[in-house]
Amino acid sequence: MASNPKGYAGWFEGRARQVVIRQLLEKAAPLPDPQPVHAKLPLKLCVQLIKRWRDIHYGEGPLAPISIVLTTLVAHAYRGEQSTVKAMELILTGISSMIRSSSGRLVVLNPANGDEDLSERWEANPAAYRAFTSGIEEFEARWKALFQLRGVDKVARALEQLFGEEVAKRVVEKQTRDIEAARARNELAMKKGSRIVTGLATGTAISIPRNTFYGEKE
Repeated sequence: MASNPKGYAGWFEGRARQVVIRQLLEKAAPLPDPQPVHAKLPLKLCVQLIKRWRDIHYGEGPLAPISIVLTTLVAHAYRGEQSTVKAMELILTGISSMIRSSSGRLVVLNPANGDEDLSERWEANPAAYRAFTSGIEEFEARWKALFQLRGVDKVARALEQLFGEEVAKRVVEKQTRDIEAARARNELAMKKGSRIVTGLATGTAISIPRNTFYGEKE
């Protein structure tokens, strides 16, 4: 079947950079230097996250949706959010909306070649499509619930269920390092009347002092 991999790559890159380009045009600012590899755009990070969730949720069985379908759906649902957390929330909501509004199974066409149905495997395997729709529904619910949790242990368990033990461990370790670094810079605070850690102290947040396990300076 005819395809257009280079055209698809160009389409995806355009989706990933849509807001960055729009902001540059609005501000009439010069183009920024190329980003380093680790500074990936939110869309690319969301694609990585949803593929990782797919691997954990479905394993290597025949029900797992293929990468090109997930990538295309995520890119279609992306609206340019610069927060990866918010982007993932709206992407999952968008995919759920596509599923509900489709007549029959969801058809995912190649945006670089409208004659290619990337999701044709679902035609021959309805069970895989049902597993995909229920999986997305569950993922969306778990993602929203994740940000209502309080306590490192609860968050770590929720992340482990979504993305696996290794990823959850790395996230918690990085969060711990970031909190300690913020505390060292006197940039850590807690919202009044709660145990929610936030950024700089304000009228509604109390500054958290640095650790001085070695004793106070004279």
